[in-house]
Amino acid sequence: MVGKNINHFMWGFQSYLRLNFQTKAESLFGNFSKNLQPKVHLIGIRNEDTNEIHPICAEIDSTNKEDVDSFVKKFDSLHKIATKFEMDNYNGTSSHSRSNAYKCAIKHILKKHH
Repeated sequence: MVGKNINHFMWGFQSYLRLNFQTKAESLFGNFSKNLQPKVHLIGIRNEDTNEIHPICAEIDSTNKEDVDSFVKKFDSLHKIATKFEMDNYNGTSSHSRSNAYKCAIKHILKKHH
């Protein structure tokens, strides 16, 4: 962790949280197979009422700024997709609350890029 630059900062302990989750994921998946190599990424979504620099913040297992920027760029359309899920709820075609709409939008983006 020493010398690591966080380009898309959320909060002061994000690196420790991600590492804690990474360790837990490795332990959990290691019970099934040593060949499984989980990667944990934190994704932070800016509150729309703030004027922070980055609308999406990320903590990924890379010290390469381009890797982080590329990962975050995948989420450029997050607010638009989440709003669509939320609007579907208002139209009666789904049951997405605001927070659930963002969860669904993140899943949608991750599936699209993997």
